[in-house]
Amino acid sequence: MNSDSKDTFSDEISLKDLILKIHEFWFEILRSWKTIILILLLAWLFIFYKNYTKERSYIATLSYMLHQSDASGGGSLSSLMGSFGLGQTGDFNAEKLIKLSESQNILHKVLLDSVSLNKKEDLFANHIIELYDLHGTTWEESDLGKNKFKFTSNDVERFDRKTNSALKTLYGKLLGNKNEEAIYKSQYDESTGIFEIMVIGINEQLSIKLAEHIFHQLDSFYIQKTIEGELLNYNVIQARTDSLKRELHNTEMRLARYTDSSNNLIRNEDKIKSQQLSRQVTLMYAGLAKAMESLEMADFALKYKTPYLQIIDKPFSPLNRRRFNILKTTIMGLFLGLFISIGFIVIRKIYRDALK
Repeated sequence: MNSDSKDTFSDEISLKDLILKIHEFWFEILRSWKTIILILLLAWLFIFYKNYTKERSYIATLSYMLHQSDASGGGSLSSLMGSFGLGQTGDFNAEKLIKLSESQNILHKVLLDSVSLNKKEDLFANHIIELYDLHGTTWEESDLGKNKFKFTSNDVERFDRKTNSALKTLYGKLLGNKNEEAIYKSQYDESTGIFEIMVIGINEQLSIKLAEHIFHQLDSFYIQKTIEGELLNYNVIQARTDSLKRELHNTEMRLARYTDSSNNLIRNEDKIKSQQLSRQVTLMYAGLAKAMESLEMADFALKYKTPYLQIIDKPFSPLNRRRFNILKTTIMGLFLGLFISIGFIVIRKIYRDALK
């Protein structure tokens, strides 16, 4: 019994000490209100100065819609295609298109595209290196910065380790990271079915042309991959049809030459040869008719399944500049100031108590 009562008493003392300590820290914070206000003011001024002096950004937004056949829609065209075994398979996935627009395959091609900015023709990658001064910031301590690296080719297959590293840096700069805001963003509105490509750059022409180039690369790649199977099928049938046409032409010419050579002197042997060539021509016409029918169906399937991205709005000059947000700056300054000031007061009290 005595042991249990001692443990209870010890727990009560510990709880009491904890509450007293909390009160002490609370009153210490209240007594240091001048310090808190001073630190809040300094933190706000720091955030304000940092955001105010930061280069203003130009926002270029390109919106577009995807038009794509859908066999599940129940339309007459879908039913017709389904009867021929050509219905669309799989559902549309907006997230897939967004991820594709952010892929290395697309953005690397854009970065290595040539474009004219400020009357200077160069690769997008080199324009970004210059405009964002990567030599003096991101690459300042590396060989890329010291040697003033620039891309001299757009052949990715021949890039060395250093060039691949530079391309990786630029790809990361486009999509952003925890320390840096993205230059390029892509989004989709489910309620309207509209996609948006948004580029936030420090140069107006860079923002506009980067948005346009991203769209055109995405458009080309998405269509190519969507109809890859149908296009291959069409090309095979087209090649077979062309081959049948050539064979038919050659056989008809042989028949005509053979007829001309007989000089209207028809022998039984000549009749057999003539009949054989005639049958070949007839069979070839039948085969060509089937091939032409297959080609028409393949062409129909190809056109039916070919999607296209339709631009709704394109960015044009002058672009809107992102404004300085005083409310956001104030909130950020207050949170930073409170965190620093309270942390400072608590550590100071712990230090003073330890010296007593």
